[in-house]
Amino acid sequence: MAVSKDGKAVSKAGAAVAVKLAKAPKIQKATAGSKNAKLSWKKVKGAKVVVYRSTKKNSGYKKVATTRKNATSVTNKKGLKAGKTYYYKIATIKGKLISAMSKAKRVKIKK
Repeated sequence: MAVSKDGKAVSKAGAAVAVKLAKAPKIQKATAGSKNAKLSWKKVKGAKVVVYRSTKKNSGYKKVATTRKNATSVTNKKGLKAGKTYYYKIATIKGKLISAMSKAKRVKIKK
């Protein structure tokens, strides 16, 4: 299943499907190193967290990681460039229940 540009869930066949969204999680802390970004959030019992990244605050998000169940942080190392600013959002998946995406957190990678 994918999400279209207007935020509706779309099946592989392209037909719109109804999806119940859970409350959006919140990124508690976002810190940058010289070649990584670390994000942390409160544990959502039994849920995996999907991490999305973009170079623009309001568009262009692509999945960069999926955590194991009950994780509270992730470190993103792939594809980051020193001195560049990235925006991160997270969403949770618990069974068939998918959350809305969190608000964006800005991270500027250290030079």
